[in-house]
Amino acid sequence: MNHQHFAGFAGYQPIGNTLYTPQFEHDACGIGFVAYVDGKPHPDILPLALKALSNLAHRGGILADGKTSDGAGILCQLPHDFFAEELEQRHIPAPLPGYLAVGQFFFSRDADEAKAGLRLVESILARPEMGLSLLMWRDVPQELKVLGPQAEATKPTILQALIAPSDGISAAEFERKLYLARRMMEKEARTADVDLYVCSLSNRTIVYKGLLFGEALGRFYTDLSNYRFHVGLATFHQRYSTN
Repeated sequence: MNHQHFAGFAGYQPIGNTLYTPQFEHDACGIGFVAYVDGKPHPDILPLALKALSNLAHRGGILADGKTSDGAGILCQLPHDFFAEELEQRHIPAPLPGYLAVGQFFFSRDADEAKAGLRLVESILARPEMGLSLLMWRDVPQELKVLGPQAEATKPTILQALIAPSDGISAAEFERKLYLARRMMEKEARTADVDLYVCSLSNRTIVYKGLLFGEALGRFYTDLSNYRFHVGLATFHQRYSTN
């Protein structure tokens, strides 16, 4: 194609053998970020992020049931004090900040399949070369009535693993070992055909996500509306899957 023939069409830019005009770029996911410049946890960061996410409904797709969306999620700084208190309620000593990690896992809805995924995760965390120690499993509090019929019909089993390093390593080395553990879990789950999805596994950040609108995310995951859940940053996403 001779692009010179189209020189009079304002706004068009030739890219290879195609024509492109940026004014037709309307459909995209909604994203945002909230933080204070001091980098410290504040009680209003997460509420502000959830409020902003609730205003991005127009950036996400919606199913016929009117409640199930293409998905929304939030990544935030791991609130150490919140999870340390969860440990203390079980009479488990809480590690210092930087030495407590949380894994957010989606397992199968089927009880036997979920147990297989649980065993796989535990077996990898227990390997001596990993230097990791599983402190407890936590059922993630959920408000099911928030979900649409299609989201509820496919909702996985959602659990959190609270993890500490088992030897004297730095916080940075701890995060590296967590990354390696996550990759092993993903690879071995595929090989063994185990239904397992690792949303996040880190001593720095945690991810909450699901097939719902942003305004429902904080109502479904009640952790996010807990007054003790203080974070120093939050980045959020309302998915538009046809983008």
